[in-house]
Amino acid sequence: MTDRVPTSSVHSTSTSEPSSRSPGRTIGMLAVPPLTLVLLAFTLRAGRAADLVIAGLAMLALALAAAIFAAEE
Repeated sequence: MTDRVPTSSVHSTSTSEPSSRSPGRTIGMLAVPPLTLVLLAFTLRAGRAADLVIAGLAMLALALAAAIFAAEE
């Protein structure tokens, strides 16, 4: 018979150090949400359908940029 180790008793011995984020990434992560809101405010003020489509594409690009910044950590 083999001895089974309960999963609750298995502990990781690796220590993870907090990764230092470069200032450019930090500024990028903080700037994307406000820029999205500003873009949305200008678009809603204009109220034209073409502007809404362009703003939607721009917001998708900003969201993609934020996801790339987050994934590079």
